[in-house]
Amino acid sequence: MNTTELIYKKAKTLDEIGLQELNNFLDFLLMKKSKAKTKEELFSVTELETPLSSSPYTGKVLTIEEMDDAIHYEAGQHK
Repeated sequence: MNTTELIYKKAKTLDEIGLQELNNFLDFLLMKKSKAKTKEELFSVTELETPLSSSPYTGKVLTIEEMDDAIHYEAGQHK
């Protein structure tokens, strides 16, 4: 089991770079923890569409080749 004392003892053996990495990791964990509390505030609750529901897309039906061309165009790989 990890305790703050155990972490402190291990941190005392680290060099300056290791301490900076540990500090960055602890900041990451604290940020992740604070965002977990606000996750529901960031994203509204949604429901999945059923397979029987109609598609929200109302444009022309595209072939696989047309979709592939659009992907390459948007990625900057113009043919």
